[in-house]
Amino acid sequence: MKPVVLFLHGPYHGGLAWEADARDLAGAGWHVASPTLPGCGRGEESEAARVGLQEHAGFASIALTELAQAAPGAPLVVVAHSYSGLILQTLLGHRAVAGRITAALFLDAVLCQPGECLLDDLLEMVFPGIAAALASQRVEQPPRGFVRPPSLDPRSESVSACRRYAEHCGPAPWGSFTDPLASTAVPITQAVAAPRAYARCEKFPLSETIWQQVRGRPGWREEVWPVGHLPMLSHPERVADWVHRIVREGLPGLGE
Repeated sequence: MKPVVLFLHGPYHGGLAWEADARDLAGAGWHVASPTLPGCGRGEESEAARVGLQEHAGFASIALTELAQAAPGAPLVVVAHSYSGLILQTLLGHRAVAGRITAALFLDAVLCQPGECLLDDLLEMVFPGIAAALASQRVEQPPRGFVRPPSLDPRSESVSACRRYAEHCGPAPWGSFTDPLASTAVPITQAVAAPRAYARCEKFPLSETIWQQVRGRPGWREEVWPVGHLPMLSHPERVADWVHRIVREGLPGLGE
């Protein structure tokens, strides 16, 4: 039976970020879902002000359950990019949900320890002063507010990636930066039953800090790519090949 894959996007994107990879895997017979997280994507400001990491984790859990019900017995793969690494950590910490996940792939993803939040415990550590800078850019729409998408750095992202990002990006819920990672989430160092892989995009400095925590840890498959932070837009063929390869190596006979 062909695998099922759930793609989880970063904070300023929507499900369209995975369009090329979803097409590639669907063409190989996989069942693919790339939903847009609540409050993300273009024109979602009012919803963005109401949600955060907790709501996104709940949304992803439901999406995963629906996929499992739609394809009973199929291997279930989750691919998390950027901020959604926290969502995947959360899913892996829920026993009933984690039992459905056959492979967990982190694409230049954020990882924190339980109880930490993205803004104060990771971004501020790597980029001192960014917490105040983002707070000054926060749109204070009740009840929680949101942050408008930043421009991309053309020195690290391709022209095509910058264009596609500009076409589809939208607000990031303030709660995605400030909600703490659940105490039940899987710590970076904790072993899990499912194959777990991390691909670091070396042109994005934030992931270097995460890479140092993952590198050499038992249970992690690691690799470094000479690309920017948005390989699903700039190098979708590399992403699709990575997903195929990790699944094939971890689950012989599948993902062909």
